Amino acid sequence: MYQRVLTGLFLGAAAVLDVRYRRVSRRMAAGYLVLVAAGHLFFRETGAAFFLTGILPGVFCFAVSWITREGLGYGDSLMVLLCGLSLGFSRAAVLTLAAFFLTALLAVLLLSLKKADRKTQLPFLPFLFLADLIWETFSFLGG
Repeated sequence: MYQRVLTGLFLGAAAVLDVRYRRVSRRMAAGYLVLVAAGHLFFRETGAAFFLTGILPGVFCFAVSWITREGLGYGDSLMVLLCGLSLGFSRAAVLTLAAFFLTALLAVLLLSLKKADRKTQLPFLPFLFLADLIWETFSFLGG
């Protein structure tokens, strides 16, 4: 529970900063990493496999960032990596894929309304936060 609440709060704050300043705060990311590590140490035991598999969605995003010359920013990839450390592979992968899907939906809408073109950049973290909110809502409702 601790990791889920921490991740939600952190993603919300990071999403606001991403929209406002188009960047991810390194200090906030470092603080999140410390809190994630503390949570794993004090609230539950997880093995090395949890962490090694948990970082895979983030590693994938870093590869996408590098291949696309930061079409997906390195800060966004860092956030996905930290979510994987906090929540594990399955949830981080689902949240990342859902965020890509939500971003694509908005992009198609903006393109069809001629409010954007191919070069328009959208912040990614609000969609990662929205995916987390949707997940938590369905979890809360018993879905």
